[in-house]
Amino acid sequence: NTLHFHNYMEIGYCYRGSGRMEFEENSYHYNGDMFTIIPAYIPHTTISDPGNVCKWEFLYIDINEFIKNRMQMNHVFEEHAIETINKKGMLYAKDQHPKLAALIRNIIEECRAEERYYEESVNGQLYSFVIELLRTDMARSQKQLETKEAQNVKNAFDYVREHFDE
Repeated sequence: NTLHFHNYMEIGYCYRGSGRMEFEENSYHYNGDMFTIIPAYIPHTTISDPGNVCKWEFLYIDINEFIKNRMQMNHVFEEHAIETINKKGMLYAKDQHPKLAALIRNIIEECRAEERYYEESVNGQLYSFVIELLRTDMARSQKQLETKEAQNVKNAFDYVREHFDE
């Protein structure tokens, strides 16, 4: 029940059970078929609900090294990707982000089986994982921008309505 952190990104997949996940000062409820993506050095903890036996599996990845040395991006995009992916911890549901969930499960299976060429397969899937994380962040940022723009328009209409006679 104490906050801790890792020097690598922690990716956790909850197969069953329920409880509370805490990132820094925020608390989120989790249950089966949810997953976490926690950047390095982000304080966090997982607290199971009373009477629950939870099953999680974890991956620990030096995501900065992977992006810099394996993805072969230009330097500006590389820095943007690292900054975007490492800004905060996240808890996602499988049904809301099925591509990310599938990639995580596939990477876990590849690591567990260690069949021939599994490292190459994991690298390819990690590449796709990074791209999907960036897409997820873009969609979230676009939604926030649209919400802010809609609020600005609403405020303008409210002002005109209140001051129309003037």
